[in-house]
Amino acid sequence: MAVIVTADARWHPGVVGIVASRLADRHGRPAILVATGSDRVLAKHFSLTDRVPQFLEEFPDARILYMVRDPLEVIPSSMSLVIGVIDRAFGFWSKPEAVRQQWLDRMYESWVISSLSERVSWSSCP
Repeated sequence: MAVIVTADARWHPGVVGIVASRLADRHGRPAILVATGSDRVLAKHFSLTDRVPQFLEEFPDARILYMVRDPLEVIPSSMSLVIGVIDRAFGFWSKPEAVRQQWLDRMYESWVISSLSERVSWSSCP
């Protein structure tokens, strides 16, 4: 499996994930970006998620930490990402404020409902 791997001490850890994702999409292969500018080395590799067995076969000494966050805690960053996509596709920020607020409210409500519904065990309901 061909993998793109690159590292730089100047990169902020907060951007390596989105850049890795865009590189993977652009080149059609997994991409790992590593921010080495502090005492900790951080690499985000979203395109690895569905290929863990193959990745470990290729790199048997690799260690993978798979973080799972509470869906309610990631709503703000998810909305920011989606708004960027909506802006490029539909000119979100050029819409009237009332239209933008309606989109934001609907998006937020759908994610909250979706996140909360995952916490309910429907099989235990009468």
